Amino acid sequence: VNADPTSENFHVLCDALDCLAAIAQTIGNDNFRPLAQETLQLGLRILDNSTDPDNRRAAYALVGALAVVLKEELSPVLPNVVEQMIGTIQSSEGIETLYDEEDKDGVDLYDDSESDNDFEEDIEIASSTTDDSEQCKYMVENSYVDEKEQACRTLKELCSNVGAPFLPFLDKSFQEVFKLLNFPQDDMRKVAVDTLQEFCIMLNKVNTEEGKQGLQQALRMFI
Repeated sequence: VNADPTSENFHVLCDALDCLAAIAQTIGNDNFRPLAQETLQLGLRILDNSTDPDNRRAAYALVGALAVVLKEELSPVLPNVVEQMIGTIQSSEGIETLYDEEDKDGVDLYDDSESDNDFEEDIEIASSTTDDSEQCKYMVENSYVDEKEQACRTLKELCSNVGAPFLPFLDKSFQEVFKLLNFPQDDMRKVAVDTLQEFCIMLNKVNTEEGKQGLQQALRMFI
C-alpha cells in the first residue's frame, strides 16, 4: 500500500487494499481495531490521490470494511468519503453512448421515464426502444462500473454501521443511488435496490416526525 507509484510493486495496490479489507472483516473488530485508524488513513490517501478506478474501488471497499470496525468513530471522515462516492456514482466516465447514424435523438441513462429494456451485459451493452430504427449502444468500461458499484455498496455499509452521523448525507445519497435503478446492467440495479432498502431501514429507525416523513417520501419514490 505504501509503494512508490513508480515502483514495480505499485500495480498490486488494489490487491493489497482488498487484502486489508478481507482481514478487517475476518479477524474480528477487537483484533483489528488497533490497526483501524492507520488503515483508514491509507485508504483515504489513495482516494485523495488516485484516479485509477481499480484502486479507488478497492479503497471504497476498505472504507466499507472499516465501517464495521469503527462504526461512529468513522464520522469525522464522512464528508470527504461520501462526497467522493457521490461523485463516482454521478460520473459517466467509462460510459460512452453510441447511436445509429439514422437516429441521433439518444436515450438519457438516468431518465426516470425510460421504459425497461433488455440489456446485454458485457463491455458493450445494447439498448433498443420499441422502434427498431431508434437504437443506441452503451460502451461500458468494466473498471469504472466496478468502482461505481462498490461506491454504492460502501454507502450501504456506512448507513448500516455508522448510524446517526450518516443521517445528514442520507437524502443526497438516496437521490443519487435512486438514479442507478435505470443503469443498463442488472448487477448495478440490484446493488442500488439493496442500498436503497438499507436507507429506508435507517429512516425507519429515526423516531422523529422528520424521520417518518422522510421514510414516507423515500418509499413513495422507491415503490
